[in-house]
Amino acid sequence: MRAAGIDSRRGRRKPKRVAGDKGYSYDRIRRWLGRRRMLAVIPYRENETARELEPRGGLDRATYRRRSAVECSIGWLKWARRIGTRFEKFATSFLGMLKLAMLKRYLRIAFPNRT
Repeated sequence: MRAAGIDSRRGRRKPKRVAGDKGYSYDRIRRWLGRRRMLAVIPYRENETARELEPRGGLDRATYRRRSAVECSIGWLKWARRIGTRFEKFATSFLGMLKLAMLKRYLRIAFPNRT
């Protein structure tokens, strides 16, 4: 699930909307988010009877697309085996490897025909 707002008690951001895939489509999760005043951007599964309760506008597609971009980014980062399995013991070393993996990905996108 992906989230994005400020919890003044802890100095952390409180999300206004939480996006997730159909795997998170449960009434219990939607109620939990509602109690915390967060909008659930989760598509309903085909076999759910609560589909009739979906808001008139339907799913917020723009927010859901941003969730997809984050999922894809995490997916390609896991192609770097060192990142996916967390070989690094220290956070600074892990951050360095993460930056290196992102740089490698950027160069691959920027210069696709070079070896």
